[in-house]
Amino acid sequence: MMNNGFIQLPRKTINKLRGLGAEYLDLYVAILAAVNYMPDEFQGVKIQPGQMVFSWRNIAERLYPLHTPAINTVRSRISRLEKAGLIETKPIFRFDTSMPIATLLAVSNFDTRSDTRPDTRSDTELIRGEKGKESTVAQAQPSEQFEDFWKAYPPRNGRRLEKQKALQQFSRLKPADIPLVMKAVQSYAIADVLPKDAFRWLRDSWREWLQEPSTNGSATKPPPKPAQRGASWID
Repeated sequence: MMNNGFIQLPRKTINKLRGLGAEYLDLYVAILAAVNYMPDEFQGVKIQPGQMVFSWRNIAERLYPLHTPAINTVRSRISRLEKAGLIETKPIFRFDTSMPIATLLAVSNFDTRSDTRPDTRSDTELIRGEKGKESTVAQAQPSEQFEDFWKAYPPRNGRRLEKQKALQQFSRLKPADIPLVMKAVQSYAIADVLPKDAFRWLRDSWREWLQEPSTNGSATKPPPKPAQRGASWID
């Protein structure tokens, strides 16, 4: 089964499948999702990318996990795809018997490049740069810790802006710094200041708010340590 990849369908193949019917397009896509995209082995038989080993007893459940049709229906559809030249099937025999133990299915003209190249579009967003070119920027996934931070961060004029940028800055924090950031944002939230955008605060200022805020809107400095014998305080 393909993981974190994508399926590529040539236009010629799509047109051929549309001529057969929508149910054959569904089946072909299900087969593409089920075949190996890396070399494997079964009972001493090498399985190449674009091939799969199956049993006729469970092929229907394997290809149609949500609505399983009758096995004869699946057999008929697979046979039709084979006659159309889109797939090939052949039995696999045990080395010491003439009885088949499984069936090998191969997708015709399988393009390994389309299955080994990861598709990251679900994890990224496309933005247009200053010169009109497209660039890809990875989006961090919100965590429960970030959501707690976002709720605690004070809004400016009733709004919190640039959440995605704040999330990117938050994801760069060291794990040991996150509890300190949560403490700092609580101090910042009650300070008499106009809040910055959260991503700028995370980038530049959060360490300044680890102490309780003073009345003038800035964090108070820690109290001086008590003088020790033989030492003096110099301003």
